Amino acid sequence: MDGDRAQTTDQTPRGSIHELLGESLSVGEPDVAGPLVVFPVFGPEPRLEYLAFAQAAKHGVSVTERAVCASVNELVIENPIELPVFLYEGEEVLGAQQNRIFDASLLVPARSQLTVPVSCVEVGRWNRSRHAGGLAPGKHFAYPELRGAKAARKAARAGQRLAAALEARADQGEVWSLIDSKARRHSTRSPSGAMHDIYEGRRLALDATQRAIRVHPGQSGTIAAIGGEIRALDYVSRPEGLRLSRDKVFRAPPIEWIRERMSKLQDVLEQRTPRSGLLLRELLGPIRLEPVSVDVGRPYYRALTSIDALALIDTPPEGRSEGGSNSLRRWRRRESNPRPRSRNERRLQA
Repeated sequence: MDGDRAQTTDQTPRGSIHELLGESLSVGEPDVAGPLVVFPVFGPEPRLEYLAFAQAAKHGVSVTERAVCASVNELVIENPIELPVFLYEGEEVLGAQQNRIFDASLLVPARSQLTVPVSCVEVGRWNRSRHAGGLAPGKHFAYPELRGAKAARKAARAGQRLAAALEARADQGEVWSLIDSKARRHSTRSPSGAMHDIYEGRRLALDATQRAIRVHPGQSGTIAAIGGEIRALDYVSRPEGLRLSRDKVFRAPPIEWIRERMSKLQDVLEQRTPRSGLLLRELLGPIRLEPVSVDVGRPYYRALTSIDALALIDTPPEGRSEGGSNSLRRWRRRESNPRPRSRNERRLQA
């Protein structure tokens, strides 16, 4: 796009950072989190105005399954607004029949509809009942290993595919295999084999790493290196697009996702009880008791942890919150639904 480009280089051999960049791009001082070193990349002023999909979704831009004969490797994006919409290669979208990632970086023209190539990153769910539902912007991007393998496979098959007048795409079976291997290495259990669950299984570690990596004013890209080896380069022409992709890490998962996984929680806890107990202890942190004084009933203690798990699942309707101690709640329910009282019967003696 000549100055308004999005480029990705994964599994890059060791070498000078400046050899990867053009003269118009510059590199700032890195942020370090353990073995991870992230360099900010700065570019010229953008010459093209567009919105990232996560921004555009708030203005009516939608991604859906194909209307007739849904395909694992194709989605339809509808752009009704006056600006182009940018889809980033490796960006995850959640929902509909399966979670997907975009296979290429694309700019969808204003007021247009486009069928885009995708890869499925959730092997175990093909929910036909959700065919009509749209896909929402996800919280994550494909990790460098997956993106690098997809790029290598697409390049190797490009000649054969183009000769047959078909589009070069990643191998879907290989994508599923890589996600499964990644999940096994991180001991992640996912009911549907979703890439999303690998990230969520490492949420505490990712949050700690994320806090150490800053987004600098005017930054448009990043170069990530691990152990002195450059693993990925990402660059977009508009700084707000980079900030938005980082902020997505902190978004809460959709309520449908929470409900689906909570339904499987008991099975997971029962299968790996000792390990699950240690994980819950790390997740919840120390349990603190907070004294609570009330106008009705006896004072009681409220147990507090690092997260409010119940608030993630459901929030009581306004005016219907049931506060107070456990004994007070039982008393309220008993008084609001009294049972018939039995009379003491006396036996007559002859």
